[in-house]
Amino acid sequence: MEPLQKRNKGFTLLELLIVLAIVSVVSAIGIPNFNSWRSDREVKVAAVKLSDLLTEVYNHTQGSAYPFTQVLINSKESEIVVTGHGMSTDQYSTVLYDNNNSRPTCEVGTKSDAWSDINIRPLRTNKVLFDFVDTVGICFSKRTSHYDVNTESTSWEADAVILCLKTIMTSNGFNKCDLEDIQRESTNYPAYQVEWSRFGNINMYKYNHSTNEWILQ
Repeated sequence: MEPLQKRNKGFTLLELLIVLAIVSVVSAIGIPNFNSWRSDREVKVAAVKLSDLLTEVYNHTQGSAYPFTQVLINSKESEIVVTGHGMSTDQYSTVLYDNNNSRPTCEVGTKSDAWSDINIRPLRTNKVLFDFVDTVGICFSKRTSHYDVNTESTSWEADAVILCLKTIMTSNGFNKCDLEDIQRESTNYPAYQVEWSRFGNINMYKYNHSTNEWILQ
């Protein structure tokens, strides 16, 4: 008796077409959602890091090492860099004496010898833009009256920063976050806002395109 031959059964053309159709549908649904999630995540990560850095720098003013601190933002280059600096108690006393006990200057151009680098990991990002292109210093102090915000070249004056995705804004011809472009009904651009106060209240918001408002995170 001849042995029974095994029947090797493969996919039929119809089965392959069905599988391809399913993969196409899943890809059409999943890829846009994934790209949207990834874009949102890139902006959110930068916003969280900025919030943490502001909080850490402010917290140093509540100790004894640095009664006057500065968050320095440089958004004029291709990579945004945010660092933290502190003025020691001795330097702070000297500056107050030289200024007749008035508020120290939150200078931003050339770094003064009065500032020391705080041991905090800086924020570096080339994927996100802010709503300004400038060098900005945000200075906190244990004496809240010495709080100050200073810029190098513009009259930008605020207690909040808007963050958005660089690839989206530059493709639309902007070199900074344009709130009107973000708010357009036809767009769904990810945007976050980091807000602070002289009292160390640091809050992060996400722009909700459905309600056209900033939602506390």
